[in-house]
Amino acid sequence: MFLYFPFLYEKRCPHCGKNRVVRFGGRRRKCSDCDRTFSVQKAGRKSVSEFPDMYLKDRSTLRRIGQKESCSQVTVMKHIHEALEDLEYVHRGWTTGFLVLDGKALSIGGRDTCEHLVLDADGTLLARSLEMGKESAAVFGCMIDQLKADGLNISAVTTDGLPGLQREMKKLHLIHQRCHVHLLRDLRVGLQLTVRHRYKRQAPSNRQKRVLYRYAHLLLQSSPKTFRLRLEHVTRCLSLNLFCINPIQLQALRRFLHTAQIHGFWHFHDERIPATTNAVENYISRFNARLKTMRGMKKFENADRILTGLHLNLNWT
Repeated sequence: MFLYFPFLYEKRCPHCGKNRVVRFGGRRRKCSDCDRTFSVQKAGRKSVSEFPDMYLKDRSTLRRIGQKESCSQVTVMKHIHEALEDLEYVHRGWTTGFLVLDGKALSIGGRDTCEHLVLDADGTLLARSLEMGKESAAVFGCMIDQLKADGLNISAVTTDGLPGLQREMKKLHLIHQRCHVHLLRDLRVGLQLTVRHRYKRQAPSNRQKRVLYRYAHLLLQSSPKTFRLRLEHVTRCLSLNLFCINPIQLQALRRFLHTAQIHGFWHFHDERIPATTNAVENYISRFNARLKTMRGMKKFENADRILTGLHLNLNWT
């Protein structure tokens, strides 16, 4: 089984695991985070058991590994999959009780797949599942149900509003908090706001819609003391249609207000409930940075092994 703990290359510090490493003379290196020095091994041909380290940790491509070690890309990939054969992702065994969910769309062999991710509020991955097709609320429901069966205490979940998630959270008896960023994104689409141009004059109607969008933004940023006043103001603008927007845009504002009142302010009752899905979005951005240097995945089983190893590397560092 492949181990991720020893750092074999100079790009990471063996003491703290960070990658802010600079040369310190000869084969010595110094970490800019912990100020400790260490030596790196002499450059030379590596054993095949170190190929996964080079591929996952150092972000080396198959071609680069093959050129450095004088072997073909097929040989490198073969040894990587052999090292990752029995690798499984196991959660840490405890949680803060507040989760964030999201999915990452992938293409494997030209077919749509989705990597479903369940993270703790502190950004630690608890569960993952690679499934064919698009992002599914039923898959998230099964993953959370399995976490509860493992003994984890879960009380609230923050999501991006995927259709069907509210029904799954209700069946699992969990608080469903909607992400404020995604609520504003849906409202922006519903109000048909155009992209701002620096040197282009904005039409008056567009400015009025931006004022409504800003009112909605202030409502989501309100505190328990200012919530009632701001809600009454937005409701008055909606009922009287003060800015004379069309019925489609008016309906989008009604839908936003309805969803925000029901699922947007659970963090008033418990400040530990995340109001956004920024934790999982940050994780996915790190995940994407590694996927950019990988070749296209052809088989579902091989992709699952590589993604498992990548998740273990991301969570350990």
